[in-house]
Amino acid sequence: MSRKIRKLSHQYQFLELELEEIEEQADDYATQFNKLFGKYFIDKNAEMWVNEETGELRKEPPQENDKKKKGKKDKKLKDLYKKLSRYLHPDKGGTAEKFSELKQAYDENDLLGLVKIAGNNKIDIEIKEDDLELAEKSINKLQTNIKNFKNSLAWHYCTGNKRKKLSVLQTVEQELGIKIEENEYPDELK
Repeated sequence: MSRKIRKLSHQYQFLELELEEIEEQADDYATQFNKLFGKYFIDKNAEMWVNEETGELRKEPPQENDKKKKGKKDKKLKDLYKKLSRYLHPDKGGTAEKFSELKQAYDENDLLGLVKIAGNNKIDIEIKEDDLELAEKSINKLQTNIKNFKNSLAWHYCTGNKRKKLSVLQTVEQELGIKIEENEYPDELK
């Protein structure tokens, strides 16, 4: 494996750990945010849709273009998936959990995820310098997920100062077309 791919692989592992930590924080922030503002989002006759990746709530259903498009897979991803499947498929001595992890990485076009799975299972694979673009896409996806969590209203509210919290409150009012009276503000904003 080239030095550049190894560097990207280490960066990927670091970002995975960071994303895991941020997801936990974001869950805590979403819980706090919903305790404070959840009542404003409830419409007794409305159906709400939840984005599983970001926790975002919306009233309109996901559009077709929101769904993951199954396009052509890169040959390198297909070949690597097939090779790893021979070892990790439950019918071949693997576990359902490991195979599920493999399938998820493949479905997400995550080359470095597949490389990590191969390494964790001591399966020799060959990644070349021309696979750099696929590896960088894996890094970019993790960075985008981190950015999305940090751009949520709950994150901004829970990590912000009083001015930032008031700004989030105004955004909630604008988005929902309501006015939250000052006597209903959370204690920290009074």
